Amino acid sequence: HRSFGAGVCGFFASHGAVCLSASCRLTNSGDGVAGCIQDAWAVLRWTRANAGRLNINPSRVVVAGDSAGGLLATSLGTGLRVGAGVAASEELPAAVIGNWPVTTLGSRSYVPTRTAEGAWEATGAGDDFPVESAFVPSEYGDSAERTQARLRQVLAGRFLLFGRRLGGLLPQPIYPSDDAASVSPLWFASRPKLPPMLLLTGGADQVVPCDQTTRFAEAARGA
Repeated sequence: HRSFGAGVCGFFASHGAVCLSASCRLTNSGDGVAGCIQDAWAVLRWTRANAGRLNINPSRVVVAGDSAGGLLATSLGTGLRVGAGVAASEELPAAVIGNWPVTTLGSRSYVPTRTAEGAWEATGAGDDFPVESAFVPSEYGDSAERTQARLRQVLAGRFLLFGRRLGGLLPQPIYPSDDAASVSPLWFASRPKLPPMLLLTGGADQVVPCDQTTRFAEAARGA
């Protein structure tokens, strides 16, 4: 809800910035997170179209978000547009601020693991996570397969991130065949000419793993 941004907006406004806090449709609308991303782009377009009315420079719009809102902010920052192709560099915001942002919704990439050689591996067994996940109780943590299946169940079922099957009339949740890559900013982070991004994360975060943010940041730096 847009009221969540009141504190941050108030702080920046007190320092001379013009701040807008916008709502987006809920994932249970039937469109899932794809609808939320579309709403975020609509807000950015509206802000630029009304730059004169707001007395702002349309080329200096910064976007920010926390957690799921961070997914929307990093979607804008990487040009992720669902069903409309990747946005051109000139359409991206001037900068992005993401507080513990979700950058991937894939069961194989949600809790990445770094190997001794420095590469990133897919989500492993929950029992081996360096920090316990709020989404994977211990009874699902004995293998990578069960852990990933649990993540799919939570992301698609509890949060309805990928829409509702037949408007919710059937219980089986929808899970995308691409492991949610099409709605995950992580897989767009390696494009060139990204805007500056400030990403904040916590090493003990049980909802959005710190390593998820680290992997995104490394991909963006390497672009």
